Amino acid sequence: MQGLFAHCRRNFAVGNEDVNAPSLASAPQRGRCKNKGLTRMEDLSNTRLQKLQQKNRQFMEERMELLDTIREMVGAEVDKRMEQWAQRLEKGPEAPASPWCDPK
Repeated sequence: MQGLFAHCRRNFAVGNEDVNAPSLASAPQRGRCKNKGLTRMEDLSNTRLQKLQQKNRQFMEERMELLDTIREMVGAEVDKRMEQWAQRLEKGPEAPASPWCDPK
């Protein structure tokens, strides 16, 4: 095998024998380069995966902050309306808003 990827010689097993290596014990792992842990393509995909995971984590954190803010705002609005409702109940029945309304 010659060329750019000659250093990434892969061992293809046929039955119990290895075509490229004299013995299976001395053969490197399949898909791995002899000199390097990962090929450049694997390094790139790992980097892309890490960036995507970081981006997703950041998106989730921002989403959680937004949901917490919404929860606080809704809670404050509910408390305000409950207080208004309680005050109306304490006052009793209200007078009609218009003189043309007929209270019955």
